[in-house]
Amino acid sequence: MNKRQNNKAWFFLYTLLIGGTAAILSVVSDNIRYMIGHITLSHFFISYIAITFNSLPVWLLLAMAVGRIFGKSIKNAAVYGAIYTLATITLYYVIGTLYSGISLFSSGSEGSLYVLVSWYVASVLGGILGGVTGFVFKRKPYILLIFPVGVIFQLCINGTRAWIDAISIAQSTTYCLMLVISLWYFYILKWRKEKCSV
Repeated sequence: MNKRQNNKAWFFLYTLLIGGTAAILSVVSDNIRYMIGHITLSHFFISYIAITFNSLPVWLLLAMAVGRIFGKSIKNAAVYGAIYTLATITLYYVIGTLYSGISLFSSGSEGSLYVLVSWYVASVLGGILGGVTGFVFKRKPYILLIFPVGVIFQLCINGTRAWIDAISIAQSTTYCLMLVISLWYFYILKWRKEKCSV
């Protein structure tokens, strides 16, 4: 097996395992019954992991990893990123259908079709952005600033409802940590680059 075929095989495995995990956890997140008050530790942990995975920052981060690991050029990274997110969102819909018994694909309503198309378009764009960002990051670390923008956007989407119970507070705290760590990491990379250029 040559290097190109080997790269495709690893990409397929990454999409199947990581994309499949993200899809499953996103379905779990959609079907979590929120409880304000006492919750078991296992419910808290599963809910926290599922809700965190079912978010813009994590989906973007996983697409960035695709571009970083498998991309050989900007175009190649964009294609891999788009394929990865398309596969993941399709797995999400398929697993969601198997779980609930209600298929969004078979719905004839205009509203459902609009939601379906919107999510697929957003997935392609997000996958391309993530893949390209991950690839460009190899040479230009400043591109990493796209990630904290995504985290801030997610926090804005969640709004005040992200601070109403233990699970959402833990999730929002994780996003804040992601924001701080990504900015700190960018600062370290920039500092090292400036030190090397002196």
